[in-house]
Amino acid sequence: MSAPIPHYLALDQGGHSSRALLFDATGTLVARAQTPVTTQYIDAARVEQDADEVVRSLRDVIADIARQTDTSALSAIGLATQRSSIVCWSRNDGRALTPILSWQDRRNAAMINAMSPYADAIHARTGLFLSPHYGASKLRWCLDHFPEVRRAAADNTLAASPLISFLAHHLLRQHPYCVDPANAGRTLLWNLQQRTWDTQIAQWFGVPVSVLPTVTPSCDAFGEINVGGTHYPLRVLQGDQPAALFADGWPRVENIYINIGTGAFIQRPFTQLPPDLPRHLRSLVLQGLGRTIYTAEATVNGAASAVDLLFAQHQRSVDHTLLAHCLVPGDAPPLYLNGVGGLAAPWWLPHFSSRFIDATPDFAAQLAGILESVVFLLATNIETLATLAPAPTQIVLSGGWSHIDELARRLAVITNLQVTCQHQAEATARGVAFLAGAAPRHWQPSGTRASFAPAEDVTVSARYRAWRDAMRAHTQLGF
Repeated sequence: MSAPIPHYLALDQGGHSSRALLFDATGTLVARAQTPVTTQYIDAARVEQDADEVVRSLRDVIADIARQTDTSALSAIGLATQRSSIVCWSRNDGRALTPILSWQDRRNAAMINAMSPYADAIHARTGLFLSPHYGASKLRWCLDHFPEVRRAAADNTLAASPLISFLAHHLLRQHPYCVDPANAGRTLLWNLQQRTWDTQIAQWFGVPVSVLPTVTPSCDAFGEINVGGTHYPLRVLQGDQPAALFADGWPRVENIYINIGTGAFIQRPFTQLPPDLPRHLRSLVLQGLGRTIYTAEATVNGAASAVDLLFAQHQRSVDHTLLAHCLVPGDAPPLYLNGVGGLAAPWWLPHFSSRFIDATPDFAAQLAGILESVVFLLATNIETLATLAPAPTQIVLSGGWSHIDELARRLAVITNLQVTCQHQAEATARGVAFLAGAAPRHWQPSGTRASFAPAEDVTVSARYRAWRDAMRAHTQLGF
């Protein structure tokens, strides 16, 4: 009797939901479970989640998978989270002392402004830019505003960490306190070249290194998770966007990868630390399985989050059918200067005021303008990332918006690169499963849903130039 085909469970904790997806060793989806989680938008800068609710949601989807299918073939588990979300908790009993401060949270922007004398040194050491989206200023805010956090720090019982450390501690019966490089790297406290916590930067932010988790490889023996009464090994800790790189196997250096969800995330993989780009990011996204993979990166904060905001402003429920068809060839919606969630690369303006140029009250036109603005934001960053050798040959698009054909077509027009839309939208979960299986040799690509070759479209190109001119005028930055 032949042995059962190994299965791998991917746990994907995001801003809207927690999900568990079970894949076999070929990359075929066997079962999935999902439960929503609440994200509280307290004001324009404060975005939180309830830490206990998130833990419960993951336990619920794990239990749902166990009910749906026989898990006896389960070989390994992987966990991915949003990288820049943080939480403070007690190492004594695991109790959360703060809410989860989302990656979208910008509440301590004032501290970031005050840190400007250290900006160049921080960029050189971490590969990041000073931004309130990253963890350091949020951790400092917690130390300043939560008495329980201060008491735990004084008692040497404080854990101040990326979200993934808190979740791993609660899900694993060994209760470790650890973090992978991809999540550590988004704290703004991790030295990219030395691969360790940077004591000097931690001192500048006033965050004691002693409260931070141990940094481990991305793929390791982290402990065991209970699935349907049996314990299975957790083999992967990873950020959601880095995980998406591995959806179809090992990423290729000639590709630019874009995954679009709440935000849109651009990554170029490299086997060595890439050269510094003055207005973009560098990260270590994988250490393990005999490989080290870096990326040059950029982020567009206002993708699905900008659409959600528009629907909320008009007191309408999000209509995904309208979203998929609101932007059509030949259409010229109002130009939108999209700073929802703050302008990231290459501008780095956390408080940019979003606005329509030649605004129209037509809802569908506004929605189309937001989608087009994401194309323009992506293209602006790709122009710079494409200058790194080797020259890129295509853009690989994944995530929910990879099914919007006109978005992909306009991106091909502006960047002059082939845009390939993955058939499987579950890029993060698929990548986690690939890594949990230690790169299964029978893993199959998810396939191409659509492909768009570069083509001339004078209208779209002219609109892009007009949008760039408007961004220069409103940001006062010369690019």
